[in-house]
Amino acid sequence: LLCLDKIGYTNLTGIDLNLLIITASKNNHITYLCEDFMSYRPIGEKHTVITAISVIEHNYSPKQLFQMLSESLRPGGYFIASMDYWPEKINTEGVRFFDMDWLIFSHVDIQNLIDISYEYGFEPVGDCDFSAVDRPICCAGKYYTFGWLALQKVR
Repeated sequence: LLCLDKIGYTNLTGIDLNLLIITASKNNHITYLCEDFMSYRPIGEKHTVITAISVIEHNYSPKQLFQMLSESLRPGGYFIASMDYWPEKINTEGVRFFDMDWLIFSHVDIQNLIDISYEYGFEPVGDCDFSAVDRPICCAGKYYTFGWLALQKVR
């Protein structure tokens, strides 16, 4: 958000479950909220862009995600997300963060997410590349990388 602010964006909102977000840098263009991203609904205008950086893999619920995005994004708007990723399935059963389940997205999980996005009027921006070579991330004994996805609300 600070980078977006520095290049001229205004009316920015940061949402996090960590209470420390409230003490984040004070700025006239950025509002910080401590709440569940999936429960967020904007008051007033809909957003042009919503980003979720390492968010959707916790208590993953694609229909709830796209319901929120449908209500929060204006037509033509973008959803840009990063998520924990490895092409093959990695079992995360029983691992929890912020008292939420954790999913390391696989190729199949990402494809299912994209398929569900069509039902809500979204389309991928650009081609999808599901390959991965290195596992630079280690968390809770699991080795993986990050994946990125950009979807546009077309209707």
